[in-house]
Amino acid sequence: MAIRISQVKTSGAVAPAVVAKREGAGAAVAALRALASSPDFAREADAVAAVVATPGGLAHAAAFAGAALACEDDQAGYTAVRGCALRLLELAAASDDRSWPAVFAAAGELLCVYLEERPAEPLLVNFLGVCLHELNEPAAARRLFRRALALAPDTPDAEGNLAEAERRLRHPLEARFAPGVNARIRPLRQRAERIVSMARPAETARISLCMIVKDEEELLPACLDSVREHVDELIVVDTGSTDRTREIASERGATVIDFAWTGSFSDARNVSLEHATGDWILYLDADEQLVGDDGARLRALAGQTWREGFYLNERNFTGSEELGSSTSHLAFRLFRNRRRYRFEGIVHEQKIHLFPLHLPERFAVCDVRINHYGYLKQRMIDRGKSRRNRELLEREAREHPSPFNDFNLGSEYSWLGDYATARRHYERGLAALQRDPGWRNSQFAPMLVVRLAEALRATEPDAARSYIEEALGWYPDHTELVFERGVLELDAGRLDDAEQAFRRALELGDAELRLSPVTGPGTFLALCGLGHVQRRRGEPDEAAGSFERCVREWPEYSPALLDLVNLLLEHDPDRVEERLLALGVEWTSAACLFVATAFYERRRLEQAESWFRRALERAPGHAPSLVGLGETHLSLRRWDDAEEVLARVPDGHPLAPAALRGRSFAAVCAGNLSAAEKHANALAGSAPDEALLYRAWVALERDAAARPDVPAAAAVLCLTNLEALVRIEEFERFERLLPAFEAAVPDERARRVALARLYERHDFDALALEEWHAVLERFGPDAEVLYGLGRAATRQELWSHAAELLEGAVELDAGHVQARELLALVAQRAA
Repeated sequence: MAIRISQVKTSGAVAPAVVAKREGAGAAVAALRALASSPDFAREADAVAAVVATPGGLAHAAAFAGAALACEDDQAGYTAVRGCALRLLELAAASDDRSWPAVFAAAGELLCVYLEERPAEPLLVNFLGVCLHELNEPAAARRLFRRALALAPDTPDAEGNLAEAERRLRHPLEARFAPGVNARIRPLRQRAERIVSMARPAETARISLCMIVKDEEELLPACLDSVREHVDELIVVDTGSTDRTREIASERGATVIDFAWTGSFSDARNVSLEHATGDWILYLDADEQLVGDDGARLRALAGQTWREGFYLNERNFTGSEELGSSTSHLAFRLFRNRRRYRFEGIVHEQKIHLFPLHLPERFAVCDVRINHYGYLKQRMIDRGKSRRNRELLEREAREHPSPFNDFNLGSEYSWLGDYATARRHYERGLAALQRDPGWRNSQFAPMLVVRLAEALRATEPDAARSYIEEALGWYPDHTELVFERGVLELDAGRLDDAEQAFRRALELGDAELRLSPVTGPGTFLALCGLGHVQRRRGEPDEAAGSFERCVREWPEYSPALLDLVNLLLEHDPDRVEERLLALGVEWTSAACLFVATAFYERRRLEQAESWFRRALERAPGHAPSLVGLGETHLSLRRWDDAEEVLARVPDGHPLAPAALRGRSFAAVCAGNLSAAEKHANALAGSAPDEALLYRAWVALERDAAARPDVPAAAAVLCLTNLEALVRIEEFERFERLLPAFEAAVPDERARRVALARLYERHDFDALALEEWHAVLERFGPDAEVLYGLGRAATRQELWSHAAELLEGAVELDAGHVQARELLALVAQRAA
C-alpha cells in the first residue's frame, strides 16, 4: 500500500502575479507578504504558489510559509500553505527520479515553517509525515501520522499512511539521495520531532454562550441550567421582555444586554457576539437545552484549535407534546469567535456561508446533543411564532428578494401545511438559483430541492414523481430525495417501488452534510418506511422485524415503538408486552410514553395506565405522561384520579392548557360545576376560546335552555369533547353539550356531516344515517353525502343500494378516491 494524499481541490490556477512574471518566485513571495492585511491575499497567494511549486521556485517555499503566517486572515494563510503543499506533492509525484527528493524536502521545509508557529494542524502534520516518509524517515513519519490521528481521527489518509510507515519500518528500504538533499533531511527530522511534541489541543480555550431572548421565563431556566457549568460566560441579549426573563438570566450569572428590537434577529444575535470574550461561541435559543451531561464534552471540542466550527445533533420535537413526533438534524452551533463571522438575515439568520467551507477539515460533527422544543405545535400556536416569522420574511423578501428568502418562506408555509403556497416559493427560489451555473453548490440548494419534492408530493403527486427523477440527476446520492420517492410510492400504493426506494435509502445511509443536516431518511425513517410497506402487503412478521430492528438500533427514535405496538395489537395482541420486553432496550420515559399512547389509542386502557405509570416512575414530573395518565383516568370514568394527576402539571408548562381541559371535563362529569368553572377561568389566560367553551358547557349543565356563546375557534375542541362523551357513554351530557356545538358551527351542513362521521366511528349507524339523510334533504346530493350514505348502506350489507349510491358519488366527483375504492369492493359483493 502506498502513501496517499487526498487530492483536495484547490481554487484553480490563477494567472501568476505580474511581479512573478517579471522578477521570479522570490520577488513574488516578497510582494505577497506585503499583502498580509489585504483581502486580495488569498487570490494572489494561489497564483504565487503556482510559481513556487515549479523547479525554479522550490528555494522560496519556506519564505512562502512565512508570508502565509504574516497574513492577518489566518484562514487565508492556512489555505495558502495547504494549497502550496498540495502543489508541491503533486509536482513530486510527476518528477523524475533525480528531482523528486528535492521537491519533498522543499515541501517539508514549507510545512515546518508553518507548523513551528501553529503546530496543531492535523492535515499539515500528515502532509509533513508524507514528506519524511518519502525521504526514507519512516520512524519520524510514523510519529507524525500518529500525532495527526491523535488530534483528528478523521484526518484524510492518515490511518493508511501510518500503516505504510509501519510496514516500511518492518521492511527497511535503502535509499540514496543527492548530498544537497541529505543535508536537509536531518534538520527536517529534528524539526518534525519538535512539532510532534508541540502539536496538542489547547487547554485554556474559553467558550461564550450567546443568546437572544424575549419573554422566555417559561423555558429559559432549563436552557441555562443545561449549559452554564460548561461555558465560561453567558451573554444574554434581551429585546424587550416584560416577564422575569432578565432576572432569571441575571440570577444564573449572565451578562444581560438590553437591545431595542429592530425587526431583525441577526442584528440582535450580532450584539451578543460583540460582547462575547471567549475563543468560541456557542449559541442557543431559550427553547433549546443541552442533553444530559453532553455539555461536559464542549471543553474538549474547544481545544481543537484547527477547527472553525462543529455541528451539534439537534432533535426538534414537532408533535403536540415534547415527546411526540420529532426530527433530527445537524446544527452548526459552536464556532470560533472571529469578527468576520456574523449573522445575516431577518428571521432564518445565517452565517455558515461566511466560513471557509472549501476547507472540510475545519469542520466536524460532534456527539453533543440539543433538544429543541420551539416547533411544538401547541407552543407555535401559543407564541404566534409562525405568523411572526412569515411577516418578517415577507418584509425581507420585499426589501431583499433572493432565493434564500423564498426557501425560508416556503419552509414556513410547509410547516403550516399550506403546501401550495410553499411550492410557489420553492419553485421561484429554485428558478432564481438555477440562473447561476454553479447553483448546485449553494449551501441551501440541496435542502430547497428536497422541500420542493415534499410540497409537490402533497399537491401534485404525478409532478412530484417526475421532479424527483430530475432532482436525482442533480444529486444522485441525496438520500432525502430517495426517501421522498419511497414515501410518494407508498402513498400511491406502489409497494414494490416504495420498497425499492426505502432499501436504496438504507443502502446510501443519511446524506452527507454538504447535502443535508437531517438524520433519519437513510436510517430509522427509511427502515420504518419499509415496515409500513410490509404491513400494507400483509406481511406482519416482516414488518415487525423492521420495526423491532429500528427500535434496537435507533432507540432514540421512539415513534418506531408506536408503529411496532400498533402492529402487534393487530396481529399478536396477547403477546405485545412479552415481545416488547424481549427487545432488550432501555425503557426510558419517552419509550414508555409511546407504548402507553399506542395502548391508549387502541382502548387497551389498563395496559395504557400501566405504561404511563412506568414512564412516571422514570420521570415523576413528566408532563406528557401526566396528561396521558389523566386522560386514561377520564376514559375509565375515574374523575377524582384524573383531577389528582392532571393537577400535577405545572402552570406555565406548554401542556398546562391540556391539563386544564382534562380537569374541566372531569369536574363536569363529576357534577362539580364550580370546580369546572374555576378551571375554565384558569384556561382563559392561555386559551380564551377554549375557556369560553367550558364556561358555556357549565352553563348548559346548570340550565339546558341556556343560549351558549361559543366561538368558531372552539368547534374542534367541542367535537372532541362530544366524542369523548360518546366513548364513555355519557349520553345525557352529550345531549346537553350539543347546543354548544351548534353555536360554534352555525353552518348546518358542516355540523351534520361532522356528527354523522362521529356516529359512524362509534357504530351508531342509525344516528349517522339520520344525519346524512338530513343533509341530503336540505342541501341536495353531492359526492360527500352520497359517499356517506353508501358507507352506511355497506355497513348494513345492502350491496346493490350501496353500489348505486357510490356510483352516484363517483359520477359527481371522479377524483373521489375513497368512493372509487369502496365501490370496487361493493361491486364484487353485489355481483
